[in-house]
Amino acid sequence: MRITTRISRNSAFFLAAMVGLLVAVVPAGAGIVELGANLTGGQEVPAVVTDALAQAALSYNPATDMFESISVTVSGIALTDLRPNPGRFHIHAAPAGVGGGVILDLGSLSPFVEDGGNLTYSINDVALPNAAANETLLLNDGTYLNIHTNANTGGEIRGQIFVIPEPATVLFLSPAAAILFRRRFDRSL
Repeated sequence: MRITTRISRNSAFFLAAMVGLLVAVVPAGAGIVELGANLTGGQEVPAVVTDALAQAALSYNPATDMFESISVTVSGIALTDLRPNPGRFHIHAAPAGVGGGVILDLGSLSPFVEDGGNLTYSINDVALPNAAANETLLLNDGTYLNIHTNANTGGEIRGQIFVIPEPATVLFLSPAAAILFRRRFDRSL
């Protein structure tokens, strides 16, 4: 009886591990891809010493080649420091540590606004130019956001754009949970 139980538990473990792997690696389809970026002076090329920081959230729809929304909150930069108002604010094509060309000029589309000591930027429904080439870069750490100021015309803060994992990716941890469950179950026998 004990051998049968062990085979049954091993089968359950294997099944849980396979389901976890399948859910983690099978794409969810052509849904919205959530992206983020954390901008600092240290990511500029060359690095810039600044207290300025920013966080960005971008929602990209691969089916339409559109950013459904882009929002950014900046601290440590005054509206008057931007060059020119609303400021030079771009998405560039290049990996971390390398300067790259502008693929989307966001500063010309919408202004930054003052909001309780911070600057905020928000825009909806923006097309990704040359989407066939730039989408691959966007979804694979090949693009960055850059905010330019009067003091740092080459860029004050920069941040690589990264994909935020889908909640289903957390299920990739299912095999680890199954191992822990199995060990706990084996100890109880």
